[in-house]
Amino acid sequence: MVNIMKDAKKMIDCGELRVVFRNLECTFTGTTIDNNGQKVIILNSNLTYEYNIKKLLHELIHLRHFDSDLETPECESEAIEFENNPIALQRLIQFATNII
Repeated sequence: MVNIMKDAKKMIDCGELRVVFRNLECTFTGTTIDNNGQKVIILNSNLTYEYNIKKLLHELIHLRHFDSDLETPECESEAIEFENNPIALQRLIQFATNII
């Protein structure tokens, strides 16, 4: 878990990852896209800070599988499980200042 956050920090520091907030409809919660080789996590600025922290954790898990052959339902299931892990969430909240 800590490695995921450290890897994300390294990716941000070297420009491989950006985390952005956009003013979007509340039905949009977050996504990770590839923008010419740079991974971009998009979060919804209309949602609460706490919700966006959970979604950031969710999207960080997707980064682990971004270029793999892992089936989407398996990846999504792992991301949901991780975002709902209270220990992971607490560690990310402590770490989030360096990411967001």
